[in-house]
Amino acid sequence: MSKQESARKPGDANDGTAQESQRSEFRIVFPDTDRPELRIGDNTYAVRDLSESAMSVLAPRFYCEQIEELSGTLVMRDGSEHAVTGRFIRCSDDRSVVKFEGAGMPYRTILKLQQELIRKYPKWGREHGHS
Repeated sequence: MSKQESARKPGDANDGTAQESQRSEFRIVFPDTDRPELRIGDNTYAVRDLSESAMSVLAPRFYCEQIEELSGTLVMRDGSEHAVTGRFIRCSDDRSVVKFEGAGMPYRTILKLQQELIRKYPKWGREHGHS
């Protein structure tokens, strides 16, 4: 065991146990007033949270259960649009989770969104660990 390994205590950030509880990707939980929208055909749904590989959409269970694969457009509050394809992997009464297929959402886009939200809502950033 190296000096560095022996100096660690259980639960330290790099001892392996703490990493198990950390996400491998960054996830943004949007403030209610600044949520992007997922547009699928004529339907539009608010996006609750977003990561590089998935998003949580405020879409009713019946919609999620009707279609398995989706192709749509993620419309950001600034008007920018991102084509997305994916599958519903979890459905509940008021929220559904979409796992992206292919490249997903670029990390650069996630980081930019986070920085914009922190500037706009400093308190929100602190409350959600983004400060």
